[in-house]
Amino acid sequence: MSSTSVSSSTSTSTPSISFNVIEMVANLIVAVVPAFVPYLFIPSEYSKEYKQLRKDISSALVLYADCYSNPVDISKTNNQLPQKYQDASARFRELSSRLRAFLETLPCRRRKPKKNTKPGKKHSRGKSDRIPTVEQLDTAANGLMGLSNSMQTPYNCGITSEDIKNTQDFVRMVKENLRLSTAGG
Repeated sequence: MSSTSVSSSTSTSTPSISFNVIEMVANLIVAVVPAFVPYLFIPSEYSKEYKQLRKDISSALVLYADCYSNPVDISKTNNQLPQKYQDASARFRELSSRLRAFLETLPCRRRKPKKNTKPGKKHSRGKSDRIPTVEQLDTAANGLMGLSNSMQTPYNCGITSEDIKNTQDFVRMVKENLRLSTAGG
């Protein structure tokens, strides 16, 4: 009789050991996986924020195209930048700072672009809404700041072809890195 009781006690201890191992693995998964989830997926709130920011930037590029395409020499405007140019400059500066703030708060900062998302490449619908890499966001923010600073030319120098080329480069930087349409603006 004692041999039966020994075998029954041995058989009951094995399931509790495997249960403890399963419980430890489950606890480990519960503790570790949430720490890595932000690095695997970007929460939808960031995607929504990016889409809104992208819309605002696209709108400003079209709205103020006449300003950044025709910089002003303030020597010809009583030493003051016209109001629309001031508004455009402030708007591009604000959008640049919002884009930089967005970049700094991303939980997952991709360093390399995903395949088929290189700047300037044609994209199928939906891929343009993907959040670009850190470098792409930074380059676009620099382009917006450049546009903000290009509303006027140096005093009494007039507009040069180099000024126009620089401005076009800033617009291209923004559009390519945020995958905006190159039509208009």
